[in-house]
This record gives sequence, C-alpha cells and structure tokens, in this order.
Amino acid sequence: MQVGGNAKLQFFEYESLIFHCEGSHDSTGLKILHRSKGELFKSQTTVTSKRSSCTIPTIFPEDSGQYWCESRDGKRSDIIHITVTDGPVILESPISVVEGETVTLRCRHKTTSTNLSADFYKDGRLIRRSSTGNLSIPSVSKCDEGFYNCNSGGRESAESLMAVQGETHQCYQIKFKNTCDITMC
Repeated sequence: MQVGGNAKLQFFEYESLIFHCEGSHDSTGLKILHRSKGELFKSQTTVTSKRSSCTIPTIFPEDSGQYWCESRDGKRSDIIHITVTDGPVILESPISVVEGETVTLRCRHKTTSTNLSADFYKDGRLIRRSSTGNLSIPSVSKCDEGFYNCNSGGRESAESLMAVQGETHQCYQIKFKNTCDITMC
C-alpha cells in the first residue's frame, strides 16, 4: 500500500494538498488518516477500488502532521510527515526517495519564483551553499538519510525527513579535528 500526492512534504499556508492511496488488488475500503497534535482524523470517504484520493483545497499550519493510508483489512502505508507553514521559506523535497536516484531539494520563497541563494543543512549541520537555491544529490544512498532544511536570506525552513528506500549499507563517519566530517558508505 502506498500514499502519494503533491510529491512534497512542506507547503505554504493556503496551498492545496492532494493525497492518493493506492492498494494492492486485495485492498478494499481505503481511507486516508491524519494525526495532528495527538488527534486522529479520517477521510470522509471510503472506496472499494484500488485507489482513494482526498483533497484539502486550502491548508493551514494546523493541517501539519502525520498522514497515512489504511485499508479495511488493516494494511497500512508508511507514514509521511507534512508541514504547513505561514513562514516565508519551505524546503521542497520528494515524498519518496529510492536508492540510486538523483534527488533535488529546493529552497522556495513564498513571494518569489526566482531562485535565490540558500544554505542547506542535514541533521542541523551545514552541508552545502547554493547560488541557485537547489541541492542535487546524485545516486542517493541510505547514508543520505536524515533531516534536511534550508536557510535563505536569514529565513529558515522547517526540517523534513528524507528517508531512502533500498538496500542497507553500513555508514561510517570520520571526524577531522575542527574542520569537517566525511561520511563513507
């Protein structure tokens, strides 16, 4: 069972949010569930086909939280964490990342469509400065998993988890005194 939709994890307030749940041939009664601040919400419709969708035409920060799909027979998709902000910057990152793919993260401003310079962080540490506002990670691996966010013009996005699906590799981190870290997989 899978959850999909707008293909990103962070949204500006007043954007629309579309979710699709897709199940296997034996999944019936697909529902979209959402947990925010400890409260559980269920989509109003249950369908008996392989696909269910839910649209929230206008989203607000209180719509932030966990979303997942569940079938009548108890099968669940992975949980995705959606963040809705009334702030000026978001990090656009894909919902699903498969090992070996090239992934592009984008630092986006609410008021401008032009690319502005941005600093990108992984697990709270600066990993790259970009003059285009984009961070491309070629041949992504499990070692690239972590919480990412960006900062542009002194404005910071929320963090989003980038989870990588695929083979597991052992990662080692080498720390150099007062300089930098290298992660090897």
